[in-house]
Amino acid sequence: MKILVLLFAGLFGSVATRGLDDLSARLGRVPGVIVKTYSWTDWPQAVEYARERKDLRIVMVGHSLGAGAAINAARALDADARPVEELVAIDGRQPWSWMWIEMDKLPNNVLLGIGYQRADNPTRGLLRKPPAGLSGGLTSVLNIRSRSRDHLGIASEPSVHRAIERDLWALLRASGDEQAGLSRRSLSRSR
Repeated sequence: MKILVLLFAGLFGSVATRGLDDLSARLGRVPGVIVKTYSWTDWPQAVEYARERKDLRIVMVGHSLGAGAAINAARALDADARPVEELVAIDGRQPWSWMWIEMDKLPNNVLLGIGYQRADNPTRGLLRKPPAGLSGGLTSVLNIRSRSRDHLGIASEPSVHRAIERDLWALLRASGDEQAGLSRRSLSRSR
């Protein structure tokens, strides 16, 4: 089954999306993956698109306020009992409050939550138990040292991009996509 990746940019849109644009291009080369990018304010449009594409598994990635938007989108899909395979918060903050994302307060439909934060980010909520009736559900926050060492630069961090891509390959393999292994080898050679 194909995967829909919804990317949510933060407050500064065109300035901060360079890293997400690179991530979108990278993930767009993965066979079986469809990537859509939205502003943090446009999460309702992302939800509508996801509702139209019931044939796709969903992964959400948000940077800064975009991480809060991803959580809002996941919450809206939770009302439809639609699972989100993975929600990735990159140095995430909550819209309107400017507070750091609390990864232990993800909606119940999020099967896996991962937060990539700058080492100086005071994120709370490192682990949570899986919601009742769902497999997975482990949430972790990984503090990384971004080469740029700033809030905008972490969205371009190669180690974060590689980790997200690895997770997508694992989801494709877990869904029984026989071509995932072969495609990954041929894609790696073309880089």
